Amino acid sequence: TIGASAVLDPWDGSWETTLSASHVDESRRSRLTDFPFLVGPPAPSPADLLAIPLYQTGSDSTRFRLGIVSTVRFGDDNLAHFVTGFAEHEEETYMDPLISRDESRTVGAIGLQYRNEIAQQLYLSATIRHDENDQFRDADTYSLSAAWQIPNTGTRLHTSYGTGVTAPTFIEQFGFIPATFIGNADLVPEESVGWDFGVEQSFFEDALVLDMTYFEADLENEIFTDFLPNFQSTPRNSTSDSGRSGWELSVSATPMEGLSVYGAYSQLDATEPAGIEIRRPKEQASLDASWDVLGGPFQINLGVTHVGENIDTDFATFLRAELDPYTLIRLGASWEVNDEFELYTRIENLTDESYQEVIGYNAAPQALYIGLRFRDEASK
Repeated sequence: TIGASAVLDPWDGSWETTLSASHVDESRRSRLTDFPFLVGPPAPSPADLLAIPLYQTGSDSTRFRLGIVSTVRFGDDNLAHFVTGFAEHEEETYMDPLISRDESRTVGAIGLQYRNEIAQQLYLSATIRHDENDQFRDADTYSLSAAWQIPNTGTRLHTSYGTGVTAPTFIEQFGFIPATFIGNADLVPEESVGWDFGVEQSFFEDALVLDMTYFEADLENEIFTDFLPNFQSTPRNSTSDSGRSGWELSVSATPMEGLSVYGAYSQLDATEPAGIEIRRPKEQASLDASWDVLGGPFQINLGVTHVGENIDTDFATFLRAELDPYTLIRLGASWEVNDEFELYTRIENLTDESYQEVIGYNAAPQALYIGLRFRDEASK
């Protein structure tokens, strides 16, 4: 992976333009056997195991991207305007060397965004975007948002509405794993529309901020995995819409100088024609705290993540089954040696919780990281 960007700002923020370019070149190779193991009981012998077919799979892919974003600012504190234009060009290639499949596509996009700030209390935004894809029909999407900071109340109302389009990946279209997966070249992009509305309230001169947001979204042509009778699977577009709705509560607090705490809790109702969507936890919660010890160069960080009950497909029976809830704790510390160097350490999964995000696959155990960060003058 290689990338670069440049910023042009000739008039001290009145007109700023960012140019960016990146290139990703990826090669994957793997060897696997039939799934599931169709042997036993009784327990398979070494000869039985050697007789299980062994397949080699892989792919080579590249992605080249160019982008430009340019923003013009004008007005004053009573009425400020921001006009942003952007354009993107992306080229992707995909090759499966095992079956001599070679695919490519070119994607382009242009868009325009207008934002304004009225009396430093009302904030409005509108964005339109046009996407061109040589493999799919062109798409036009848009979004609208508004926020009102009600004077002298500490209350902020906010809302947004928008549409989106997501094209299938090359793996979903053309991937091929003989024992388990067959791509679907007839897939079409997913289309979504969603909105949200929330109320934020601050207390004690912003030392405590609460935000409650309700959201809804509908997804059309959702790409899902269809399991075939021969233990293989293939992606397909759903013929029915799927819906998501829920609410989220976030809390931000600075109970004392040098100590900051952020927490969030959400409930999600994600449904599809078959019922509850898999791998969409109904409840999630998180807590992150950071303390600059005595205001010095030493900092301690604590993070807690909780994921509630979840539903997934059990590949042993191809029926839906529950995944147990789990809680992960991470603890970290850092020491700013000087303005350029920082030493840090972090323990992930502090209690060595045993959990699964996908049925049949254990997630990461306890891990310790130690490192050194370097900051140059440009990043300060």
